[in-house]
Amino acid sequence: MPIVNILASNSAHPDVVYVCAACLKESTVNASALTLGQGQSPHAIALPPCACGAQEFLQRTFDVHPVESQAGHRLAVNALAEHLKATGRIHSAHLAAVAAAPTPPQVGRLLGAVPDSSLPARIAAKRRAKSEPAPDAVAAAKAVLEAAKAAYAKAVGAAS
Repeated sequence: MPIVNILASNSAHPDVVYVCAACLKESTVNASALTLGQGQSPHAIALPPCACGAQEFLQRTFDVHPVESQAGHRLAVNALAEHLKATGRIHSAHLAAVAAAPTPPQVGRLLGAVPDSSLPARIAAKRRAKSEPAPDAVAAAKAVLEAAKAAYAKAVGAAS
């Protein structure tokens, strides 16, 4: 599940927007519901299960040069992991391992969108399609605007 955005929220923890790799559903979870250190890995962050049944994890990495196509996602994961570490959101079984781990050499900004170029192609395409209005919707909006302008001009002309 790639992270697509990390947003400021009304709490001390940011909201994490991610996409299910199985069904492509976009979901949001507040970081206060996440914990660093899951299962056998002190560097894993479990995301809430998706409605489709998928259960996925984010993995903090210590790569010096992450794969270019995944750099934005990896930097966001590392930033989220560092936030969880700094705020004490660490699974009790992994306290010592997380405390001993160095800060990853590359950590992104905690807040901000992950560029589409860092996302798997099918997720990036779905996000672009969702953010771009359909041509019919654009034409309909222009027609409504033109009708409103004409009605305004007629009303102003009648009032003179």
